Amino acid sequence: MAKRIKIIINPISGSGRSMHFLERLKCALTDAQIECQISPTQQAGDAILMAQNHPDNTPILCLSGDGTLNEVINGLLANTGFSAGNRPVLGYIPFGSGNVIAKELGLKRDIRQFIRLFQNNLFRSLDLGCVSLPKENLKRYFISMAGIGFDAQVAQKYHLSRKNGAKLQAHLFSYFPIAIKTLFSYQAPVIAIRADDKLIADNASFVQIANVRSYGGPFVLVNQAVHNDGALDACWFTGKSALSILLYYTLAFLGRGSLASAGHQRVTKVSISSLQNVPLQVDGDFCGYLPAEIEIIPGAIRMFTPTPMP
Repeated sequence: MAKRIKIIINPISGSGRSMHFLERLKCALTDAQIECQISPTQQAGDAILMAQNHPDNTPILCLSGDGTLNEVINGLLANTGFSAGNRPVLGYIPFGSGNVIAKELGLKRDIRQFIRLFQNNLFRSLDLGCVSLPKENLKRYFISMAGIGFDAQVAQKYHLSRKNGAKLQAHLFSYFPIAIKTLFSYQAPVIAIRADDKLIADNASFVQIANVRSYGGPFVLVNQAVHNDGALDACWFTGKSALSILLYYTLAFLGRGSLASAGHQRVTKVSISSLQNVPLQVDGDFCGYLPAEIEIIPGAIRMFTPTPMP
């Protein structure tokens, strides 16, 4: 395996702690005789372009939150120089608010762990979800989940707050004031879900299409999801009141989010629509509006993980 790596770092991740960590990482990589190229992002979309223009199969390490990791994944999938079998192996050291995929894969903010995974070429192939939004003429891949309804509206408002210059800290608590404010003004939509051309729900108010169990931080909404089983897990809820949404998240905090669901089904492709203007988020970032087609892309990305798999 090549003893070199490209590091894509979001300098504001972890409220800037990622940059201090980078200095220690560079010293450790030098000691391990691993060359590194550092590529810091400056604005949203930079990581997509960096990965899309990545010229060879040198592994890429993300020092970032889930949003920048999502950008790198989307850039790699848009890079016409690669196929599923030869895309660069992706490393991830988490510095975000939710750190969903790190929790799922047992990845820590640990230099020694990453160097061990890199030197021993320990990786596994993971599925990705793919969202197609005809209104936006947009296709977006996700590694963790897509959310439709309440959480997407919170993500949209958070995105607008940052875009408008609000000084929000990059941690989970950044979302709480926005979530609480949204909770008591939220008008629950009516969402229809179709799988294999069959209607499986016509009165959902909140939908999760999950590739992993973790939802962010301590929350687990879809207990059954597995990141490499060749399927996505559609989980939906029908409650429309603020109290019912609080119940969903209370159970999710206890790791039993699926208990509050109105339905669950494993799917390879699903169509989601509404007569209302319903937002959608992928991996925690606002993406666009329904209608949407969501499908599984098996084994689309390879990541360094503590437990390698074929």
